[in-house]
Amino acid sequence: MATDDDDDLLQPVLTRAHDAVGFDRPWNPAWLTFAAFFGGLAAGGWLLAENWRRLGHPERRWPLFIGMAVAWLALTAATTWLQLRGWPGVYTAGDSDHARNARNVSRLVTLGVALAVTARQQPRWKLWLAHGGEHAPLLLPALGAIGLAALAQLGVFMLLKAISDDHP
Repeated sequence: MATDDDDDLLQPVLTRAHDAVGFDRPWNPAWLTFAAFFGGLAAGGWLLAENWRRLGHPERRWPLFIGMAVAWLALTAATTWLQLRGWPGVYTAGDSDHARNARNVSRLVTLGVALAVTARQQPRWKLWLAHGGEHAPLLLPALGAIGLAALAQLGVFMLLKAISDDHP
């Protein structure tokens, strides 16, 4: 005679996360951490979001990209504003030590976010490897993303510099 415990025996335990379909030669998530460190949240955000699509989860791509873009804009604006205007009693504008500290905090935030996202991508990456998959080349996309992020950073800096000069 079957019991209630036996009913669970035949229930599926694998979810869509265990399904090895929809992959498109993903990048190694651990390598994306380096790109995020050097390129900031803009470059890292695009690469990490694109990697979700490559890992077979395209529905996670745009929410992550938009969240990273908003975080990048806020972090860039805050650090740039501090470098240009300072914070009375806390941060002196133009002080190279303070500017370095602001950049280091920005890098640590970027690294923390990238590590959190890559930790979520690792199970899919391991599934891809277990099915004989190989990583896609990352050098050119990473360099392109870092270059575009640098241009975007320069644009934000120039905009805030213009605003800062107009309002003493």
